[in-house]
This record gives sequence, C-alpha cells and structure tokens, in this order.
Amino acid sequence: MLACAVAAASLAPQRAAALGAATAPYLLVGTGDADVAGTTVAVSNFELGANVAAVPMPGLTLVEPIPLDALPVPTGVTGDGDVAIVDPGGRFDVANLAIEGAFGFACAASAAACNDGVSDTTFDGLPFPANGLTGGVAFGAVLADLAAARSQIPALPRDALLSFPGGEWDLARIDLGPGLTVFDIDTGGDDLLLANRNVVIDGPPGAQAIFRVPDAANFLISQAAILVGDGGIAPGSVLFYSDRPDNAAHFNFSSALVNGVAFWSLGQSGGEASFDNVQGCTQVIGDKLNLSDVRLTRCAFAVPEPGAGALAAVALGAVALLAARARPHAR
Repeated sequence: MLACAVAAASLAPQRAAALGAATAPYLLVGTGDADVAGTTVAVSNFELGANVAAVPMPGLTLVEPIPLDALPVPTGVTGDGDVAIVDPGGRFDVANLAIEGAFGFACAASAAACNDGVSDTTFDGLPFPANGLTGGVAFGAVLADLAAARSQIPALPRDALLSFPGGEWDLARIDLGPGLTVFDIDTGGDDLLLANRNVVIDGPPGAQAIFRVPDAANFLISQAAILVGDGGIAPGSVLFYSDRPDNAAHFNFSSALVNGVAFWSLGQSGGEASFDNVQGCTQVIGDKLNLSDVRLTRCAFAVPEPGAGALAAVALGAVALLAARARPHAR
C-alpha cells in the first residue's frame, strides 16, 4: 500500500478567498450551451438527492472491500438533488429518475426551452416537469463563482506533487494536515486511471484538498472507490479540478463509489463528465454531464473565507510529503 501524508501550507489571505458558495446548493451544475456541447445535463435511471440502496448498490462491483476507516456513504432520501443549468442555451434530458430536492431543476432558459425530453421521472414523488422545474433563473452569482474558480484555482501555489508514471493511481490513502492543501498531478502525459482499488482521503476537521488534473489527462475510474475518511474531515472537502480546453470526457467513471469528493470541469470547451453505474455523495460541474444508473447525493465543495483565527491556525502548518510503501494489511 502507498500512503501519503501532507501538512497544509501557510495560506495567505488571498489564497483562502471564498469559493463555491454560490454553487454549493447544487448537486449538478451544467455550464454548456447545447448547440456546442450537446444536451447539457442528461440523467437516466435511479436517483438524485437519494441513495435508497445498499452500499455498494446492486450491479456496482468493487474489487477491494470498502475500507473500514472511510466515512460511511449517506443512504436514504437526503433531499439535496437540485440541478442548475446556467447557460441560456443549456438543455436537459432525464428518464426513469427520482429527483429529491428543494426545487429540482433550475434553468437560465425558459422551462420549455430547457426541456429536451422527460420520461418516467418524478420530483419529490410528484410528476416532473409539472413539478420541480423552474425556468428563467438569473445565475449571476453562480457564474461569478465559477469565473472566480477558473481564475483562482490554477493560480494557487502547489503544496505537493503526486507523480503517477503511466497514469495509474497507486495511492491507497492520503492524510491531510489542517487547512487547504493543493496537489498537482503528473501522469507523464497519460490519462489518470484509478482502477480496481479504493482510496481514502482523510484529515482533521477543517482539512481541505484541491487536486489539479493536468491538461494532458482525463481522470478515469473503474471498479474503484474514492472516499473521505472518518478522522474529522467534512464531506465535500475534496475537489478534483480540470480546466482541460477540449470536449473530451474529463471525468469518466464506471462502476465507482464516491463519498465527500467533488469533480469540476471548467475548461469552457464542451468538456464532459460521464458517470455510469456510480453511487455516493458528490458534486459535478461541467459543460456536459452525462449520467446513467446513478444514486447520488450532494457533497458540494466550497472554500470559506476564513477569519483571522483560521488564518493564524493554518499559518502554523508546513508542507511535508511522506510516502512509505508497505505490504497490504487486513483491517
């Protein structure tokens, strides 16, 4: 097993500026124009804002057992499956879906223009889109939040470099220090692949992490889990970020379990997040979201603007990267 322990770096005030506050209410945020990216948000089968199934759900096969030091994946009806389609040219298509949330789908376009197709779908148990669809929504705060993320996240100083020669993720665990830790990932030009293994990202209360996926790589997950740990880190404290400037599937997950981890693709070139047979608590943002056979609840990523006490606390940190290989052991 390969483990990585990182203590947070000293954070300057501008580095810790608030991010994600306006996007936090949404499980999914579709940012693309359908004329450019295709249907902005397409979801077929199962649940948004609910996970009424065992973990892992039937049909989701993991090669390794779920680690005992992972925070349990939320189950039941959580009511946090709301979706934003923020471009006036954005469209959605849903089928065989139960949406549980505060308001359902919110679109910048009119309700009629936003609807590319609906089949066998409910919102809070009532027929959708007669219930749970709002058009003509002003998303100025969300768009400003996304613009700030595009500007600020690439400019953050790196705390640690994760090198995966050939692109294969080989870490079983990452332990964070207090505060925000920024990771860059080096794959040598290959896609980043997490397959047939489980990963726990843990830390104390207040720990957060941003993982910047390189422009040369898409992030692929197959028969694997990526989960926050039970050491105090809050769900929604981990972000994988891509601003790759093309229309590839920047996040392409098949038979995956996620908990407490968000995935943002902000390249503005039609980039896609594709989830097939995925369960857990997450937040997904991108020009094009294509989801099938999912049971998802919301774990939104946000960096709060800290007070002086928080800045003083994180200023005590220093960067350290410790990697140690050991034989796998039973828990």
